[in-house]
Amino acid sequence: LSTPLTRLAMDERPKIAVSRKVGGWGDQICALVALRAAVEKYGADYDVISGVGSPFFSFIAPSAIAEGAKDCISPSYERWDQAFTPDKYAYWFDLDGPEMRHAVSRDWDITESRIETWCRAVDYMPSDTTPHIVVPKDSMRVAASNLEASGLQPNSYIVFQWRSRVGFKDMPQRAEVVADLISRGHRVFIIDGSGDDIDSEMQRYGDLKYWSAYAIEFQLIAAYCKMASLVIAPDSALMHLAGGVGTPCVAIWGSTNADITMKHYPLSTYIWGRDVSGKPCEGSFPCWGRDERYFWCKSRIVGKLHQVPWCIEQIPVAKIVDLAEQHLERHKAYNIKRANSLDYAGSGTWSLAPDGLATDLLQEESMRMPFKRSIRTSSGIVRSRGIRT
Repeated sequence: LSTPLTRLAMDERPKIAVSRKVGGWGDQICALVALRAAVEKYGADYDVISGVGSPFFSFIAPSAIAEGAKDCISPSYERWDQAFTPDKYAYWFDLDGPEMRHAVSRDWDITESRIETWCRAVDYMPSDTTPHIVVPKDSMRVAASNLEASGLQPNSYIVFQWRSRVGFKDMPQRAEVVADLISRGHRVFIIDGSGDDIDSEMQRYGDLKYWSAYAIEFQLIAAYCKMASLVIAPDSALMHLAGGVGTPCVAIWGSTNADITMKHYPLSTYIWGRDVSGKPCEGSFPCWGRDERYFWCKSRIVGKLHQVPWCIEQIPVAKIVDLAEQHLERHKAYNIKRANSLDYAGSGTWSLAPDGLATDLLQEESMRMPFKRSIRTSSGIVRSRGIRT
């Protein structure tokens, strides 16, 4: 450890904590690798406890336990600092601090992935730096039942995410990509990574399955991705999720650095749009969506979408779809073997929409499902010991 440990009572096995409170879904997935690093390096002498931001707790907890964490907790945000005190923990690896990997100036750049940053903070780099996601069997059964009701089977569809929570990673050519995929005979399941209003541009495809990531539970999204033959996504949650559940992925990159992240996902390939010739960001590309690096797309307006990334917009639609088909062919045998081994037996509950997944997009708001809320203890901490769903 980088600092001296506080000695606890001799009759108690000392504990260390690895936590990530803020950030998005992809951050929580990547933090699992740092947890693995802590278990591998310190697990022989310490109980390693995982701390997870509350919106992601029920999704991350089974994977954290599978990685070797003795417990997984989710303190309420206002009590976060009170949860990991020296009288309870020998050391606290707070991953919210090391995430600040750059200074606010034009000259800074991010040269390592957050997985590498967080493992370095834990002072250990495991040999396996790919996150591994445990999808509960109940979620697999529900997802399989839902897919069957919509005429889909495992390994018969592509999950497509075109936008994330931040606009500078979005895919402006989203509708054209989906249209091309459909014209080539592919079934497409769209999962929107933003909580914004439904994209009117996609409403023309009434035959598609369209769901906001904020409308269904994370476990079900993970199950849909696990049973898909391919995921197409920008630098966002589903790209990390695909790697975590073992599904081939084509990632679409622009204003962030693909090279430092994609090495963690051996089943994935990517296209990185880097054509910014003559633009203000040419000398500081990638801009990371930061004004200090001349993020000029911030002021661009195309239709109702703000921050449309020029770099991604320059990627030809055919190039994306061609690579998707090549990647599908490359992993054809792998996908068949994986689909045959998936555990999704049993009857599920049709819980997303009464008429199947091919829903009217305008009705999505009325069919939103609330997140499952975990029960809090009087101390304000949500606990999960063992794998629970």
